[in-house]
Amino acid sequence: MVALVLERLHEIVDLLGHEAGDRALRQVADLLRGACGEGDEGAVAARIRGSEFAFVLDAGGGRRQVESFALKLHALMSGPLHVDGRDFFLEPVLGVALYPRDGRNADALYRSAQGAASGAGIELDEAVHFFSASRHTELGQRLTVEAHLRRALERGELRLVYQPKVTVREQQLVGFEALLRWTNPELGAVSPLDFVPIAERTGLIIPIGAWVLEQACRQMQDWAARFGRPVKVAVNLSPRQFHQKSLLDTIRRCLSQYRVPEGSLELEITETALMSREQEVDRLMREIRRLGVDLAIDDFGTGYSSLAYLKRFPVSRLKVDRAFIRDLGRDEDSAAIALSIVNLARGLKLQVVAEGVETEAQLAMLREMACDEYQGFLFSKPLESADVEALLGRPA
Repeated sequence: MVALVLERLHEIVDLLGHEAGDRALRQVADLLRGACGEGDEGAVAARIRGSEFAFVLDAGGGRRQVESFALKLHALMSGPLHVDGRDFFLEPVLGVALYPRDGRNADALYRSAQGAASGAGIELDEAVHFFSASRHTELGQRLTVEAHLRRALERGELRLVYQPKVTVREQQLVGFEALLRWTNPELGAVSPLDFVPIAERTGLIIPIGAWVLEQACRQMQDWAARFGRPVKVAVNLSPRQFHQKSLLDTIRRCLSQYRVPEGSLELEITETALMSREQEVDRLMREIRRLGVDLAIDDFGTGYSSLAYLKRFPVSRLKVDRAFIRDLGRDEDSAAIALSIVNLARGLKLQVVAEGVETEAQLAMLREMACDEYQGFLFSKPLESADVEALLGRPA
């Protein structure tokens, strides 16, 4: 059995409504029927729920035959789906379960295949994931995390910490990045690397992201009143949050309610969030800029870096991913990439922020490159709000 999950099918409904979503599903159904009829006799397709599909086939040819069929499905669903004049990329993830090893009836097989697909949805290094006992254990752990995460907001288990940003040359404090932390009574401190992908996949990132934005704006208002000056804070937007229809209303409400000065709030967006529906993305980003909010590209260099979108979209900063900063002084390629990003940004009149700076040697190289700002343990780890206030209260 093969389980197929179309991770971003919901975006069509979010943007264009349920009728467009139904038209998209009919296109998907036609494509999948065609796949089942192309040399894989006996393959039967069924829609399970929402964006989840299952395929049953007689794998007389063994694992290789099933993998070939699953890879064909992946290639088929990886191309753009054209709906109402727009292209949508559905991000298919696939899991495979084999009878009788992974289940002796349809329900058991589907649970195993869906569990393998859930692993594929978080670890996108492979197109197709086969079920395994170890992956089943990992899935159980993720489901436990998900169950607790669904109650984390209402139980007050989430909080923000703030990592300082400083200028490379003068070591002058210029602002902070708000970072989400979660401590659960049963699980303890849960790494964002573990719970943020789950929040993104399940849609929990929408209420959690709105809470983060509101908390950051409330904190900015408090600091401005306490210290008599605005404090700049950057907030991360996930791809799913960025494409949510209610995003602009959420931003407007937070800016108005907490009287955030123009230019004090910055939103950080990953490159992957910009890669589909360019006209919609361009319109949204320009609306955000008109609200007096700055925009930055986070983890630049790790995704689909493109000169075209840097020129087109109204961003003001690039953040160099820590992967390139970590090896400065040890790896010539990392240094060359970092220098290229700095030079590119300067040519486009953008500022550059280096992430993950931990040593004086790294800082010295960034200074030679004329990088504008940095953040990292060399200056400070992420701080609780009380520690931020102590830092803001120091003489300049």
